[in-house]
Amino acid sequence: MKAWNIPLLPIFVCLFLCCLFFALSCGDDDDDNNDVADDDSAIDDDDTVSPDDDSNAHPSFCEVDEEFINDLMARMSLKRKIAQMYMVGVQVLPWFDYGDAQRFVEEIGVGCVGVTPGTGVGFWPEWTVTNTNKLQAWALAGDPGIPLFIAADQEGGVPAAVNNLTGGTDQPGNMGLGATFDPEATYDSYRIMGEQLFALGINNPYSPVVEIAAQYTDVPMYMRAFGEDTQLVAEHAAQAVRAFQDQLVVATAKHFPGQGQGHGDTHAGMVVNNDSEELIREKYLPPFQAAIDAGVDMIMTIHEIYTNLDPGVPATFSEKIITEILRGEMGYEGLIISDDINMGAIMAEPLDEHPDVTAIAAGVDLVLDAGGDAAPGFGIDPANLQWAWKVADQIDTVIEAIDGGRLTEERIDESVRRILRTKMKYCFFEIGQRDSAAASASLQTRRQIEDSERLFEKSITLLKNDDSILPLDPEAGLKIHVLSAGRLQSEMYPDAFWGNVSSTSLFWEIKNLYHEATGDHFDVDPNQRVINRLVRRTESVDPDVLIIGSFNGYYYEGQTELINALLDLGIPTVMAAMASPYDIIGFDDVKAYLAVYSNRPLPLKVAADIIFGTRTPKGRLPVTISEDYDMGYGLTKDISLFGRQETAIKPPINHRIVDMSSSFHD
Repeated sequence: MKAWNIPLLPIFVCLFLCCLFFALSCGDDDDDNNDVADDDSAIDDDDTVSPDDDSNAHPSFCEVDEEFINDLMARMSLKRKIAQMYMVGVQVLPWFDYGDAQRFVEEIGVGCVGVTPGTGVGFWPEWTVTNTNKLQAWALAGDPGIPLFIAADQEGGVPAAVNNLTGGTDQPGNMGLGATFDPEATYDSYRIMGEQLFALGINNPYSPVVEIAAQYTDVPMYMRAFGEDTQLVAEHAAQAVRAFQDQLVVATAKHFPGQGQGHGDTHAGMVVNNDSEELIREKYLPPFQAAIDAGVDMIMTIHEIYTNLDPGVPATFSEKIITEILRGEMGYEGLIISDDINMGAIMAEPLDEHPDVTAIAAGVDLVLDAGGDAAPGFGIDPANLQWAWKVADQIDTVIEAIDGGRLTEERIDESVRRILRTKMKYCFFEIGQRDSAAASASLQTRRQIEDSERLFEKSITLLKNDDSILPLDPEAGLKIHVLSAGRLQSEMYPDAFWGNVSSTSLFWEIKNLYHEATGDHFDVDPNQRVINRLVRRTESVDPDVLIIGSFNGYYYEGQTELINALLDLGIPTVMAAMASPYDIIGFDDVKAYLAVYSNRPLPLKVAADIIFGTRTPKGRLPVTISEDYDMGYGLTKDISLFGRQETAIKPPINHRIVDMSSSFHD
């Protein structure tokens, strides 16, 4: 799903806060950077480490009291019940009038809210806890008082609402975890995220993505999937669900039934999938079944048409897909939530009736309206909308559908009971407010940081090392020049609607280890003037080794031209792909190539350690890039983690492992 749709004023405020944060934490960001960068990972900063790294015990699931639920249902008006079925994006900025947020929660009585960095997830833990406590207090002040699902996009890579900028600990994300070929690594990563989310009062992370990485030309899910092999993805999906559950966090498996080979992005418009029913059932449904078998309590649908399942009907509106297949055939009894109803796949399409009504009739329990009462995003002109797009009006529309016989109150009651049961199961009524001091001590603990660093070491994948150029010898007096994509990227994946912000860069992390390194930064799609300047500077430095940190370089004409111009200089080049591992398709002339899968501080620190030989890359490709770089390929010598050996996950493919014992230090 997309980042929450918010008005412009908070956006500008958040951008100002980000800039202030960077200025305080990161120092000078001039193109001519020759100063040593600050270490943003806080690994060696004892002030950020909890004194008790193992104080993490949570109670098991709470008992579901049906009599209590019956009492709550009897006290709720029809409008209040329908309001429980809405997940609404809110803003909780303390220096603004709370306005819509308080009205949605306390007066209208929505059952779920979504928060995003800057307008809900603050830039330090105490800020976030203040916000989540305030939201829960408003909810409990209603009649009757019912605690909230508080959601945030927390997939681990990007998006990750709780990250190094907001007090969290960077994680590899699904593709990085898939590269470990160890589902237990996924458990460890999601456990860390679960600990931090629970401490902050965020109980619904909208993850894991359990889709299959289909092909690099269809990019909306490419870095958000564990890989291309169904069995492997299913194993990782189950462990992600279990890890969140163990922290009393409600996992959400998404996006059912899987994007597959559908071309396009549902954020911008409708996607049509022509995969055969056999392929969908054999390849795309098993990870969802694994999540169900692991006990997942929420599944998100996708706004995509499957011509061989239910022709002409998006999955979110399909009774066959939701009720017959997901509930009937797959035995799922938990909550079903729609993807954002504001997405272009819904808003840009002519509809016969209100989308909320159609979704509920098909079997959806929760309608996701990330924008709330804000103007809809994705470039859709509100004047062209067919339906009212205000939360109170949407609820009234559902009531009208009941009065007209399209829906029944019994159907509403089914969903509300599921919502209340889930809230009771995860102890929402018992746990109550979070303690801000305890939350601060539960984030960025030394154990979380060290475990995450090991996860990154296990995920980062070395695909090339011609002439054993790696590791570089820091004592050899080499002239090293680094050109890296900067920390502020406008997109998460090509043509995405989400930004990607890091508090460091590969150049700075290299310079931390090798002070003599020189370098520059570039935007994801640099223009010709910037390309010419960067090439001239590189020529003037005349380095012994050039290090390039690409960011989806294969997909952008400007970045492709820049990297090729640099390679034409004939300098031995090491390339670190900080997003898509597919960049090597366009730049096979590099001497060494690392797939890092992320541009966050911890993975870039680990990547720098690998380049200088103090760590070993242990990952293997979770996707096939080419005949030379197939799934399972990696130059590595050891595949252990935290003292555990690689589990016997053997997808039906030859996993090629090349021993590089002589090339790397332990």
